[in-house]
Amino acid sequence: MVQFLKMVMRYPITKIMTGFFTSLCLLSCGGNDSTNDDSLSPIQAISTNTTTLAKTDNELSFRSNALSLGLLHQWDLINLAAQSHSDMITKPIIASSFNASGGIAIGDYDLDGDVDLFITSGNKSASKLFQKQSDGTYINVAKQAGLELFGIYSGPSFADTDNDGDLDLFVGGMGLTTSMLFINQGNGTFVATTAPAVTKQFTLSSTFGDINGDGFLDLALSHYASELSDDSEHLWLNNGNNLFESVSAQSGIMNSALSGSASSIGLDLSFTPNIADINNDGQMDLLMAGDYNTSAYLLNTLNNEFSQSSDEYFTDKTVDLNLKKHDLNGMGATTADIDNDGDLDWFVSNIILLQEQSGNLKYSGNKLFENNGDGTFTDISYQSNIYNGGWAWATCIADFNNDGLLDLFNTNGWQQSSTNSGKFESHDTDTIKLFLATSSGKFTENNIGLGLEHQGQGRAVVCFDQDDDGDIDILLLNNDLDKNALVFYENTSQLGNYLKVDLLAQGNNRFAIGARVYVRTGDIEQMRAVNINSNFISQTPRQLHFGLADHNKVEQVRIVWPDGTEQILTDVTVNQSMLIEQN
Repeated sequence: MVQFLKMVMRYPITKIMTGFFTSLCLLSCGGNDSTNDDSLSPIQAISTNTTTLAKTDNELSFRSNALSLGLLHQWDLINLAAQSHSDMITKPIIASSFNASGGIAIGDYDLDGDVDLFITSGNKSASKLFQKQSDGTYINVAKQAGLELFGIYSGPSFADTDNDGDLDLFVGGMGLTTSMLFINQGNGTFVATTAPAVTKQFTLSSTFGDINGDGFLDLALSHYASELSDDSEHLWLNNGNNLFESVSAQSGIMNSALSGSASSIGLDLSFTPNIADINNDGQMDLLMAGDYNTSAYLLNTLNNEFSQSSDEYFTDKTVDLNLKKHDLNGMGATTADIDNDGDLDWFVSNIILLQEQSGNLKYSGNKLFENNGDGTFTDISYQSNIYNGGWAWATCIADFNNDGLLDLFNTNGWQQSSTNSGKFESHDTDTIKLFLATSSGKFTENNIGLGLEHQGQGRAVVCFDQDDDGDIDILLLNNDLDKNALVFYENTSQLGNYLKVDLLAQGNNRFAIGARVYVRTGDIEQMRAVNINSNFISQTPRQLHFGLADHNKVEQVRIVWPDGTEQILTDVTVNQSMLIEQN
């Protein structure tokens, strides 16, 4: 309770009633060819940054200003022999795993109402904890917080692993570097533990969600380039007191494509885990983007009951992705309700590459899987026009122009030129990609004309309202030598109205991971799920952002909490941030 009070002190309280790998062969990261209810109790909301003025019309545009915010980091991989067994760095796919590692975790670790950033990338520079200041800039407080890490780490995630109301931090280890869990002490510092006991040598991405409905956040990991074994260590149950236990062997994961059984090279090829309720049954399912056709979709059949004697509690539904072609070499991934129909769709980044001789597509690019409402999918990648993301990595889904339609973004780049680059950009000079949604369901490809000019080795990305002005900005992590590894694009447009929502639940799972929020304006209802998923070595922000176009009032905000209970607000003012606590 003390920590909660510390959090809300920042907010004016309003009560609202219910009303080096240069020239690596394509083996690395490639693939095969191939309504208002008056009976409800009143709810309390904390409202911040409120204004009733509509935003001014403008064109969507971005400007780069990482340095002015104090965001600086240098990427490189040095002394690799000390970070790995000597034979590791001679294998191309392992070398590519090192090259792809790093990441961004996003969250308010000190509970002051500002969003902070943890960065790890390469081992030339130590990891950084960027604490946001009142003027919007950042200072690196990693050393005093106990998070100045030396070594090759990847896939960090902030999550409240012990249900004490503050954010802890998991960081994956690469090579001989051990994966770590850092426990937030509530005073701005962290204490390191080695739980969970990950033995895989390459832990690339991480995500947290409540798989078995007990209120404790479980952990899903990817282990690209790790050797296959009897326990794939993809899923770890949180048994409380920060004790995590691998349940991959008995969960059904080992009998799915996720096990890596499709790999002809004997390695785990998983890149990006997502925990999400795909079939709207209130249980968290597991999606994993993986290379070489090892992407998988696992449906939770646990009925929120788990025991060590349980039979397999995931059912492999990968076939229900309904791929047009067996070519899902997944890298990054994000879930969101793209078409505003109340279920979660899946965007998976991929490589686009042409056959050198014929000019035909060899690797067919990004994939967008539209949820049919029953947990099966339709592949709409080509008709939606999102397939050309270059050599794509991390992704995000957000409404950048506040028009009420979710847009798609991906980073990209690889140290290899493209064949037939006259048709598609060469991968060593890929430009980051923004796909803007239209009412027809087709996306328009945008980047340089909007100021999104980054070319090079982009890897991680987070998309969030950094300056609290009501639009979504972009921070990406760049693996180019002798450049600032942090590239920040401020959204300078003033387009449309918006609503931002943070949730605080009762009891365990205080930050309401797995909750859903439905916002209705006119005849459109938008749905957002609260998650802290990975989108490839980087973390989805917990705050929900809704673009409202020219609507000057929200008729209804409906929250479905992780325990299934619902709360409703009506006639909500636009252009505000709301922190809502469960009754």
